[in-house]
Amino acid sequence: MREEYVEKLNEERLRGVGNLPVFPFNNNGGLTKREYIATQLLASLINTHGDIDLASKAAVEYTDSLIKQLNSK
Repeated sequence: MREEYVEKLNEERLRGVGNLPVFPFNNNGGLTKREYIATQLLASLINTHGDIDLASKAAVEYTDSLIKQLNSK
């Protein structure tokens, strides 16, 4: 039970940090860090996979994994 709770908290933290603006300027919004990383990965993965749905899913998974690793340091 505790492990599930900790994992849920980590996922919420991941989403929170990943949703901060990547290039904050006068609170104009724009892309979040998570969206920015995912778009960068997506550009590369489309060439690798050739399938937009598969590449999109992979980009989001890789992005979440990267943010999780960065937050653990």
